[in-house]
Amino acid sequence: MHAELAADRIVDEAEKHGNVAGVNVIVGEAAPATKDGIRNSILKRKPDWEITIETKESKVRCKCGYQGRPKITGREEEFVHIECPKCGKQPKMTEGEEIVLAEVVLKDEKEDVAPGKGEDVGEEE
Repeated sequence: MHAELAADRIVDEAEKHGNVAGVNVIVGEAAPATKDGIRNSILKRKPDWEITIETKESKVRCKCGYQGRPKITGREEEFVHIECPKCGKQPKMTEGEEIVLAEVVLKDEKEDVAPGKGEDVGEEE
């Protein structure tokens, strides 16, 4: 998913909650869009919004038994290349691929979208 598609979904979801002043977004380290790409794409549509973006670290599980942070070996526009830091093989990603609208900040008040969960605006499965 491109940053613009993620930004469109964030804006559309946020606007369902009222008169928006800004959003707080969590972007997984291995998400199919970068923090800067998402921020810039939101600002194209909503230049007056205050945008806070946090990074969620990625985690993997490998057949060799390793569980934890992967070694990130590269990034293309929509794909992060990872390997197991223990054995060098391709692990299974368990966390860090999501893009989540965590909070909508309204002009007169703050509204949590879903405390502790947020609205996942990532790619539909």
